[in-house]
Amino acid sequence: MDDGFHVLDVECGDVVPVDEGGEGVPIPPGVLPEGEDARRGAARRWLAEQGYRAVPRGL
Repeated sequence: MDDGFHVLDVECGDVVPVDEGGEGVPIPPGVLPEGEDARRGAARRWLAEQGYRAVPRGL
């Protein structure tokens, strides 16, 4: 996230700013790549570095 620290709620997948009192895995600020596929890949790599594995969502 390029506008400050955020927190990932690993139960529901929400990302909220730290100042909103979110609990979870802290996401440091950073520059995101261009394009949806590149951002999705960056998110999956980051999750893997934190010890999590992205799983497909069912309808």
